[in-house]
Amino acid sequence: MKFRNTQFRLLIRVLVLTALAPIAMAQTEQPPQQQFQATVYPQAGIFAGRMTELNIYIDGYTPDDEAAQLRELLKTKGPDALLSTIEKLKGKGRVAVVGTTGWSVPVIRQHPAANGGRRLVFFGNRPMSFFEVAEQPITTQYPFGLMILDVDAQGKGDGLLYPVCKVKFNKQGELEVENFGIAPAKVVNVRLAR
Repeated sequence: MKFRNTQFRLLIRVLVLTALAPIAMAQTEQPPQQQFQATVYPQAGIFAGRMTELNIYIDGYTPDDEAAQLRELLKTKGPDALLSTIEKLKGKGRVAVVGTTGWSVPVIRQHPAANGGRRLVFFGNRPMSFFEVAEQPITTQYPFGLMILDVDAQGKGDGLLYPVCKVKFNKQGELEVENFGIAPAKVVNVRLAR
């Protein structure tokens, strides 16, 4: 199922554009390792209302020059080339359902927000099940995952998770994200653990 709301697609363009665009906040500064905890719950589909606890680890941020290269790669060679490159990048952190080791996240960006807060953007290739790899259903055409967290100066906040999506530039040169599901999952009760 594809969600084609124009306002929704515009919002996603802005969010992903900021994930890959250079900004004023230095991305090369290596922060102390950070861990967030959060609760995710899908808003639609068969998993609607089923809450899942996440641990989110940040070891570093994607530098501005690397983000610019990834953006240019997507623009000139398309999403397959971007996927191939992202799969080879060293993870900047990881996301794990509580009780699991989780999966590596190759692109993590931070952007300043009001009142000392920040927007954290996590982007990368998503984990695929054995069934997906073997049977190649339509979901394999959505190889990326995207999570946006808005946190205040104390590390508390909320966000959205697009666990199955694809990215591309449209004919107007705008970056688009197409979510496979009806709506993104909400990420709530985000808190800085350490």
